[in-house]
Parts: sequence; structure tokens; C-alpha cells
Amino acid sequence: MVAVAVALFNGAGLRIILVSAALSLIAIAGYNGMLLLAVHEAAASAIGALLASFTGIVVARRMHVPSVAVTTAAIVPLVPGLAVFRGLLGLMQSDGTAEGMLVGVGPLVLAASIGIALAAGASFGLFLGTPVQATLSSVAKSRARVRR
Repeated sequence: MVAVAVALFNGAGLRIILVSAALSLIAIAGYNGMLLLAVHEAAASAIGALLASFTGIVVARRMHVPSVAVTTAAIVPLVPGLAVFRGLLGLMQSDGTAEGMLVGVGPLVLAASIGIALAAGASFGLFLGTPVQATLSSVAKSRARVRR
């Protein structure tokens, strides 16, 4: 639902909304699958973003949608908003001691690591998917030439 809301908010058409929703399901499935394997949250976020962006770049041309737009909408549900909120709340409620400050800093560090992991995973997925998409496009073009 978050990916659909992001796509709608950005003025996307129905095709982009549907592709974003499907890619979001892929990202969340990858994230949850990694969590089941006891992988750290940041690494799980990177894998989810990688799967969504790789799939997005491969299907984007065929579906006539911008890959960056659908990938961005797809990984927004993995953004660590709750961790940022908890960290800031912990900092505000701290009593000024080092121990009290660490209560808030921990979630903020986690949120930062998840944010970096999302960016790295999405970028790496685009990096890996671009040659695959180019190969698929050239195969489709050569098949079209053979049919003529």
C-alpha cells in the first residue's frame, strides 16, 4: 500500500502504480526472507532493494515504465522511519547522561545503516540489471528481425 501511495502521490499512471506494487512485494519478500535466515536488518534491506531494482530494470522497458520511478516507489516501504522516530524520541527523553543518550543513538545508527543499505542495494540492482536488460532487448530485436 505504501508503494501505491508513493506512486499516486507522484502522479503516476496505472501501469507505474501496478509495477511499483509488484516490485514492492518482491522487495518485502526478499527482506522478510532474509530476516527469516537471521540476516541483519540492514543487509536484509539491501537484498530487498537489490531484488526490486534488478527486477525493475529488467521489466521496465518491456512494461514501458521508468525503472527509477518504480524502484523508488518499491523500496519506500523499507525506509526505517520507525527507527528514526525511536532514536529521536530516545534522545529527547534521555536524562543527559551518556547511557541515556545511547538509548537514542542506537536506533539512529541502525536507521542510517538501513538507509545506506537501501541505496547500495538499489544501485547494485540497477548495475546488475542494466546488462541483463540490454541483452534481453537485443534478443527481442533479433527475434523481430527473424520474423520479418
